[in-house]
Amino acid sequence: MISVSLDEIHVQQKVADESKQALDKLLARQKKERERLAAAGELSQVVWDDIDEVSVAGEVQRLQNQIAEAQHSHPEIQELDEQIKAQRKIASQAGSAYETESNKRAEADQQMSALIREVEDTTSAFRVPPVDGDELQLLFGSLRKTGGPRSRRRLLVRSRT
Repeated sequence: MISVSLDEIHVQQKVADESKQALDKLLARQKKERERLAAAGELSQVVWDDIDEVSVAGEVQRLQNQIAEAQHSHPEIQELDEQIKAQRKIASQAGSAYETESNKRAEADQQMSALIREVEDTTSAFRVPPVDGDELQLLFGSLRKTGGPRSRRRLLVRSRT
């Protein structure tokens, strides 16, 4: 009689489950490989005869010949082409000059802003605080009593005459 313990049965069951999982992974990988092989087979069956490079090259050559023929039969086209190239060069130079001047302007604006901030900071140190009403009354009251600047004007006017 064969005697098998429960532990051995569990171990055998676990091995069987792991084997089934490994087999499923292998079958999935094999399926992907078959799909790749089929796609590669289809690609390998494409021959260069299916791709009509000769007709494409011939069409390009035909167009180049037409352009050359048009240029030879109409010399003004060549002259116009040269004028267009010259204008493009001038436009490119103007764009570069504009960009350079824009950069200079931006730098000047930054410098001007820095100077304005510096002037504002400097002038804030020299600002006279506002005088309240009592101080004004004291100041102008003492001028009234002494005659203030008016009496000096009268003296200047009298001394000149």
